[in-house]
Amino acid sequence: MYVHLAVDVWTYDLLHIAIYPNHDQASAATFLLALRAKGYHPQGIVTDLRQDYGPVIAQVFPQAAHHECIFHALQQAQKHVKDAYGPNYAAQHPAAEQLKQQI
Repeated sequence: MYVHLAVDVWTYDLLHIAIYPNHDQASAATFLLALRAKGYHPQGIVTDLRQDYGPVIAQVFPQAAHHECIFHALQQAQKHVKDAYGPNYAAQHPAAEQLKQQI
């Protein structure tokens, strides 16, 4: 199960929430269409790093800029460093730890 949610970045009001059995383009499209049906027309949309969101956002909200969440980007960078250098990379590969900190 995957939870899609829309939050106003200025007020932090929850605009829409829905639970879907899959985390894919179809569920993203359904969610965004429901958000549009409620009358929302965002100027910007921030998502996790899923590559398949871009085309759906462009289709449903062509005027909205699509941004990726910095939190999720940093999580992904951490994962890549850990995958490349191993779970104890900080002790075994100090340069990898420095690289992660620079990112």
